[in-house]
Amino acid sequence: MKPEVSIVIPSYKNSPLDLENLHKNIANLDYPQVKVKVVNIKVSEGKKRIGYAEAANKGILRNKSDLILLINADTKLDKDLLKILVGYTRKNPEVGIVGPKVYSMSDPLEVSPVDLPVLSFNKFFGKMKKVDPLWLENKRKPFSVAWISGSCMLFRRRVWKKLSGFEKNYFMYWEDADFCMRTRNLGYKVFLVPNAKIWHRSGASIGKDNPERIYYVKRNSLYFLEKYTLPPGVILNGIKTTFLIFVKTLRYFLGEKEVSKAYIRAVFDYLRRKKG
Repeated sequence: MKPEVSIVIPSYKNSPLDLENLHKNIANLDYPQVKVKVVNIKVSEGKKRIGYAEAANKGILRNKSDLILLINADTKLDKDLLKILVGYTRKNPEVGIVGPKVYSMSDPLEVSPVDLPVLSFNKFFGKMKKVDPLWLENKRKPFSVAWISGSCMLFRRRVWKKLSGFEKNYFMYWEDADFCMRTRNLGYKVFLVPNAKIWHRSGASIGKDNPERIYYVKRNSLYFLEKYTLPPGVILNGIKTTFLIFVKTLRYFLGEKEVSKAYIRAVFDYLRRKKG
């Protein structure tokens, strides 16, 4: 008998149609003899705003399955997704997290450029090497990565418990990379399994150029690099950020007010240690 899998779906400004379609999609998964649990959690709960990471943790706490599938609400899952990911996880106990190949919802035959896994991370310089999209399109065998996109990841509950869950101080964005890095630091591996597939409409809930997204992506990238980069990399990143602040300030006065303001605010909030 196949192990039970809990599916957790943190949602933030997603349309009811997105969630309805995903529920139908989940019902058609080819994963027999298992009770799949779906938990929808609003990232904003009443007066208290909770981020993606905390929403994911709340959903996982409400379930007792040994395997957790964390997915975004704006995704479409291939019917064999769970069968492939669970099968690979069971055969490889050293693997803590697995993820699928992520295609773009707008171009179903094209690998999603915003969901590319990071192949390696240079701690000395704070540089990441993403997988080449063309190489990934033709890749069939599973391979080890530094981290995968949080749009879809399957992981063991015991790994999540050892890490005390996702780091809620990120609020949203970069919590997936942090979770993968901490998993690898425990001695587990992170793998991408190309035969498993999903489609993702990135930015459906918040928009790619939304100032809120720009703010959290930039601020949290600084926290991430500070946490996992050696001093030379931190210094180099500081120089780069200082230069970009100068550029964004110029663009602010040239008319790109909202985007530039979000970027500048992200850097200053990082410097004054604002989290969550």
